[in-house]
Amino acid sequence: MRCWKLANGNLLLEEPYDVRMSQGDPLTYSQEELLLKTVTTRIRETRQGEEVTALRSYYEVDELGRLKQFYEAYGTSHEDELYSCGYCVMDAMLWKFGMTQEVGCEAVLTLDAIFSELTAAPPPVRIAGAC
Repeated sequence: MRCWKLANGNLLLEEPYDVRMSQGDPLTYSQEELLLKTVTTRIRETRQGEEVTALRSYYEVDELGRLKQFYEAYGTSHEDELYSCGYCVMDAMLWKFGMTQEVGCEAVLTLDAIFSELTAAPPPVRIAGAC
């Protein structure tokens, strides 16, 4: 499990849990594949960052290992619009990739930095609620 220290003193853990914390729907294979393809295309066009090969789940925990926030990929749909969201640590930053696509239209990608200046850290000895 990879781990980073955040500016607020908490830790950011990569996939320490066996189950999802989110109530949102997980991405389908086709949603994740399209999101990764769109993100990779943007990275190649701008020549910024490294290629993203997989989305990961991240969990912010305090010094006692208690969960404070989670960042898990999810997808939703409303009428003729699909929304997919995923997360990945690249270049010492936690990025959120959001993609909206209306039926018959080209996908619109948004990139947001959630945390910057992540510093590698050892994982906590105990994580509350982890298996």
